[in-house]
Amino acid sequence: MELAAVIVQAGGTGARLGGASKPDVVVGGRRLLDIFFAELAGVGFLGRAVVVGPEGVAMPAGAIRTLEDPPHGGPLAGIAAGLERLAGLSDDAVVGLGTCDAPLAPRLYPQLLARLELVGAGPAGGSVPPCGVVPAADQGWLQYLHGIYRIGALRALPFERDKSIRSAFAGLDVVTNADPLNWCIDVDTPQDLAALEARL
Repeated sequence: MELAAVIVQAGGTGARLGGASKPDVVVGGRRLLDIFFAELAGVGFLGRAVVVGPEGVAMPAGAIRTLEDPPHGGPLAGIAAGLERLAGLSDDAVVGLGTCDAPLAPRLYPQLLARLELVGAGPAGGSVPPCGVVPAADQGWLQYLHGIYRIGALRALPFERDKSIRSAFAGLDVVTNADPLNWCIDVDTPQDLAALEARL
């Protein structure tokens, strides 16, 4: 099982980082967005990559840019914009979600794919398999924006502008996968930047 595509959120003003453009924040000599794509390459990703980001953000090679209209509609609107660029994929195709400010999260994709394949096989004559796998933090907090999903399930989400990710995704039939090494570490503050740099 492989990822057919990823949709990467690359907006945000980085208010707690002095108003910086988050994808352009540099850690260890590389932008967060470039680190994310290096991690994608590191797990052998060969599918389509859609980046939801404004015109001012330089795209990594091969990435497809899109943006919700009007901008600043939140991550759910960004996912909807990304799905529009993947209209040719069948509903069974598996798509990964990601954010530029959690650039190590692609390291989980192989585990998530293996788990989806395992539970998707299920017992003969069993129930309908889950539509995705979501990383879970130590506290049990589900990281929906770093999960993998059948694209048909994403297309069926209630895409209401400014609706929260948690409320929109709550109705999906997903299984969880632990993230004990905290690959979904999120960069919001200078302290987070230092923690990420220490892990690179």
